[in-house]
Amino acid sequence: REPIELPAPNEEWEMDFGEIKIDNETKLEFFLVIDRGTSRVVYLEGCMGYTAETALEAVARLLITCGRPPRLRFDRDPRFMGSWTMDSYPSSLVRFLRVLGIEPIVCPPRRPDLKPFVERTIGTLKAEWLARFSLNDYAKAIDVLPNFVFYHNAERVHFGRACNGKTPDNAFPELPALPQIPEQVDPDSWLWTGDQRVFRRRITSNGTIQIDKYTYTVDHTRAKTNVLVYLDAPNRQFHVLQDGVLLRSLDIKGLHGPEPMTFQDYITQMKQEARSIAIHRWAMWFNPGDVPF
Repeated sequence: REPIELPAPNEEWEMDFGEIKIDNETKLEFFLVIDRGTSRVVYLEGCMGYTAETALEAVARLLITCGRPPRLRFDRDPRFMGSWTMDSYPSSLVRFLRVLGIEPIVCPPRRPDLKPFVERTIGTLKAEWLARFSLNDYAKAIDVLPNFVFYHNAERVHFGRACNGKTPDNAFPELPALPQIPEQVDPDSWLWTGDQRVFRRRITSNGTIQIDKYTYTVDHTRAKTNVLVYLDAPNRQFHVLQDGVLLRSLDIKGLHGPEPMTFQDYITQMKQEARSIAIHRWAMWFNPGDVPF
């Protein structure tokens, strides 16, 4: 594997979840973000456990607090990716980032080496920081967690290429400013980043296909055959093709409309969407009594 090329400071961040068990019934799960170019901890928070909805909230808090980086790198955690099929159709979080002008970089399965900075820092947080405390309850764990940021950035010497034997604060005393969250967004602008993308689907026995949480009717006479679904952003449609023949043109469901939306209204909509997709995913794969919502 080729050596990692370090981006400029504040150009690309890595994010991930980690957790520690406090007792048999309690855990602390934390959300950690690292700048690849400087090895700095950009953001850290914790709770008893994240869902798709609260993960999106955490990313929103990150961007409101720290600004918008050009790129954000993460793995295929279902809370980030959302889709039970794990195909290339953009999840709620991916759409959210693209609307804000951030390029999502999704690591392929079983490749933690593609986000090594956050993986290493999760180990440091557990072994060098949390392990020094007697964490007998959740309140103690959540109390000591934020102090890791100062320890990692201002006290702990890093011998990687970015810091070269200095702390991140000493190696990078000044960082470029990042653009802030806009007051208004175009909630459907993510379509243009997926324009002309093609997704593979299989027609079910009742003549439908599923894209995200939505079901689209195609042709029951072609049940159990494969089709290609072409995304047409200008017309806000999916074109369903089989063997080069157009079967149906379908209006894309779940769009918010052409009018701008305030960021606060948009984040509320996206939280609801992330939650509904998570519920749909659980309903498909688990018994109704197991759905934790």
